[in-house]
Amino acid sequence: MVINNKFADMKERERVGGRQSKTVRKFTGYFGQDALPDCVSVSLDWLSFMVCCFLPEPATGDGVATSWLLNDVVGIMYLQKGTPMFCHSYQLFYFGEPVAYLHTHSRNKTIIKEGLAKLEIMNQVLYSTSWSEVLDEVMKATQCTRINNVSGLHIAIDNVNHIKDFLNLYVRQGREHKSKELKTLGKWDKSQRVKMKGKARLDCKVFDRKTGQFQNFKIGNGHKYITVYDKTSELKKSHKEYIWDAWKQSGVVGDKDHAKWGARTKEMVTAGEQEQQVFRCELRMSSQAIKQIKNFDLKRLSNPQYLLSLFKTQIENFFQFVVIENDTNISRARIVDLFQFELMRVPLLAKIPRAVVQGAYKAKMAIHNAYMGLMKGLYRGDEAANAAVIHIKENLQIYNLDRWFLEKEPEWINLYGGLIPLRN
Repeated sequence: MVINNKFADMKERERVGGRQSKTVRKFTGYFGQDALPDCVSVSLDWLSFMVCCFLPEPATGDGVATSWLLNDVVGIMYLQKGTPMFCHSYQLFYFGEPVAYLHTHSRNKTIIKEGLAKLEIMNQVLYSTSWSEVLDEVMKATQCTRINNVSGLHIAIDNVNHIKDFLNLYVRQGREHKSKELKTLGKWDKSQRVKMKGKARLDCKVFDRKTGQFQNFKIGNGHKYITVYDKTSELKKSHKEYIWDAWKQSGVVGDKDHAKWGARTKEMVTAGEQEQQVFRCELRMSSQAIKQIKNFDLKRLSNPQYLLSLFKTQIENFFQFVVIENDTNISRARIVDLFQFELMRVPLLAKIPRAVVQGAYKAKMAIHNAYMGLMKGLYRGDEAANAAVIHIKENLQIYNLDRWFLEKEPEWINLYGGLIPLRN
């Protein structure tokens, strides 16, 4: 998934994007037009789910097949090992091509309940346009009844070398340096006028003595964090040609770049020509961060515009920088539009308040108890029963649990033998 984003010519930007916003103008004041990317590549780089799956324990021993066909299109191979959280791991094949991993049978049922498994879609599938089709076929073949939640989601934006340059300048504020880049910023590097919003920790790694710059950054930790690193160096070891194809499709690189990539000749060294570097900024989210997005739509992950909206929403007040000018209040300071989201008119998505996310588990228990009490006739009188129904409806609305309730309702009907009319 790619998106072209023409930044090089100022007149072209004004023609396409209309009147320039102040945040864009402020950002371009720090970097010359040659430092900004002509285009970027936006990709879904990691996707995993917790699914309801009741595969039986695999048979072991001599003469037992480790791979077999589940249907006409999907095959499975038992890897004869597990993970720290699951006892058994399988690799899944779609028309003979490896497409996913499935981890089953929890080692600790107090952490991961029985019947839950983890499904990981392989990297090369996510760079294709058919990953959702593969997901449907794999779930059908393995008899996964439903997706319980998205456990991991990574969004990558490639060709953002200016982010690496900006972070190197940011961490050098207030220090005495004679670099040309710092001098062009005037007092910006001495007065520490640029601040990062939020309380995320910024770690600098992999210092390059030749350039005097850090090559790797990590911002944040836990359920949501950002990494910035040289993707070309990583590709030299992994040889993921499909990523190179995505870059060529988006215009990040060309055929000539591919021909000389990773092999600097004597002529290149003599001419002072440097090997092209493509830096990646990657947002990595766990299930807790994903649950903060209201009405998260799995099907829209094939749309790069939706990926950009997710990215922008999650870095808001987290991986965001402001310029302190006359007013020292960070909340009112001017934002540095690092990713040019203002220019591209990328919208923010609605988020569920953190308190609501954290209280959802107790709300689910309260809804279940109230439902059970109504079905068993534990509430005396119409007034108490009506109050319980109102309590259920309010919790469903406040904690955005309608989808969860629809999944649980058939199970509760079988358990308690009835249906409560909640949709009138």
